[in-house]
Amino acid sequence: MCGEQRIYLASPYSSNEQSVREYRYRIALEFTSAHLTHGRTIFSPIVNGVSLSGTGNHLWGFVHWKDYDLSFLKYWATELWVLCLDGWKESEGVQREIRMAEELNLPIKRMEVLS
Repeated sequence: MCGEQRIYLASPYSSNEQSVREYRYRIALEFTSAHLTHGRTIFSPIVNGVSLSGTGNHLWGFVHWKDYDLSFLKYWATELWVLCLDGWKESEGVQREIRMAEELNLPIKRMEVLS
């Protein structure tokens, strides 16, 4: 793994509207899949978490997911990509991920999505 690019993809998810959550998940899934197809190593906590929630793991709660997700950023990632969907600037999770990446001196890239 030495020298390998390992991308942590931050993106907003939470919303009171299910259609917004579904849209954000779908875009994160498509983005992650496209980059995996091109040989990049990328982790999306939204894609991973929503998928695992279908197995009943949503019962772990926010604290578990926060710690689980941030461990990938802290111990695994070599850079942070921010998927700039509507709401990313207001997302507590995305802003927390950006602050942690800054503390870790990880490169941060803001990625625009054309839909």
